[in-house]
Amino acid sequence: MSRAANDRRSYLRYLRESRGVGAVVGEVALRLLRPIYHHQRQAIFFNDLQHDAGMGGGAEERDGARVECLTLLSPDLLDSYRDEVSDDVWPGLKRRFKDGRIAFLARAIEKGEDRGTIVGYSLWEPGVFSAMGRHGSVAPDILFGHYIYVHPAYRGRRIFRRLRATTFAYCRAHGFRMTCSLTSTRNRAALRARVSMGDREVGIVSRIAVLGGLLTWETPWEEIVTLLDA
Repeated sequence: MSRAANDRRSYLRYLRESRGVGAVVGEVALRLLRPIYHHQRQAIFFNDLQHDAGMGGGAEERDGARVECLTLLSPDLLDSYRDEVSDDVWPGLKRRFKDGRIAFLARAIEKGEDRGTIVGYSLWEPGVFSAMGRHGSVAPDILFGHYIYVHPAYRGRRIFRRLRATTFAYCRAHGFRMTCSLTSTRNRAALRARVSMGDREVGIVSRIAVLGGLLTWETPWEEIVTLLDA
């Protein structure tokens, strides 16, 4: 089975476990319609780095395990951590961590362990905005979030918040004005969570494709830049 097929099956399994059978049915229906009509909408979120100010350094202990975060500034350094990265985490991290990006890695150290296992990560890039295949330069003091992943077995253990706090601490130490990232408008639980954590929604970026992309419409880049300058 191809890697893409495995990724699709994993995502459907995640939907079933986190949002129920209805979410899986909706996703399958969208995939069937996608060759004819496909509408993507993502909410743009800012954070002004005023939240989670006290969680940036050291390690946090929860449920008998410590969670600490590492910062990698180059993918060339990643291979030296291979033995520590969970096998479920490694393929996506290796594929997505590219030159110019910053990786924050979450290491879970269970009680009695000395070294622990890297079970999650987030990937960021300064001075860019990327959405639905488009990638462009923006103000250099904006840090853009490309991707975040936490191993399913470790979700619910505040690893996402730990990664987030480490990112904010890095931003404050290196002169970034804000973070920017996207969330699908279909993922209502994630949208609510973003707002509850203090993120600010500033707009929507859309892409409509008809007949497999023969006809397309996208939010004009000028409008995106205006939102980012707000």
